[in-house]
Amino acid sequence: MKEKQAKDAVVNHSRVGLHRDASSPVRWIMPHLNVEALARQIGEWLHEGTVSAHHPAHLLQFASVDHNTGPQLRTVVLRSSEPAAHWVRFHTDIRSPKVEEVRRQPRVALLGYDPNLRLQVRMDAIAAVHHKDSLAKQGWERTPPHSRASYASKRVPGEALKQDVVHHAHAPIHDLEDPAYNNYAVIHCAIEVIDLLELDSDGHRRGTLVRAGGEWCWQPVAP
Repeated sequence: MKEKQAKDAVVNHSRVGLHRDASSPVRWIMPHLNVEALARQIGEWLHEGTVSAHHPAHLLQFASVDHNTGPQLRTVVLRSSEPAAHWVRFHTDIRSPKVEEVRRQPRVALLGYDPNLRLQVRMDAIAAVHHKDSLAKQGWERTPPHSRASYASKRVPGEALKQDVVHHAHAPIHDLEDPAYNNYAVIHCAIEVIDLLELDSDGHRRGTLVRAGGEWCWQPVAP
């Protein structure tokens, strides 16, 4: 529905760039905008989340559908992205329930919020699981030793524990050939739709970016 609305809409934009004024450091959404510049800026906002742990995009909410067709939502750490191609990646344990959820239904959603910009970023994406392939190997090599240790557990994520069991962190893993690599996976999300909501006391602004035929289309919508 979102894609059809965007394709059918008459998108009127000019190459004037993004507006900035004293009342709003970055006014993302405006009636006349550069659609490609806006999409690129969102891509760069996401990329900043891979660079700094303090950036609002570093932690995103990731939604998938479980085997009962029920929604599942969790926080994931953004590990890599490409501003121009608009994809993001995060790491997970191959034994995690979300892996099978993605394999069963690759249509997923991600959510981020920047309190400084008062900007909500909702994304529809197609996800794919990478396990023990070239992409996963590249991600594992770039993963810090202390983060690799989280994949060394013999317990499956979500497994029920006895009341007296205490979970201890494993030692950092420096060896790239460590068996923990067998539990490591990368989830790649190709973003297709970006819904933006900018909160403003003078009037909220909202619109949807939809990628169609390799180009972004913009559709203003009611907040």
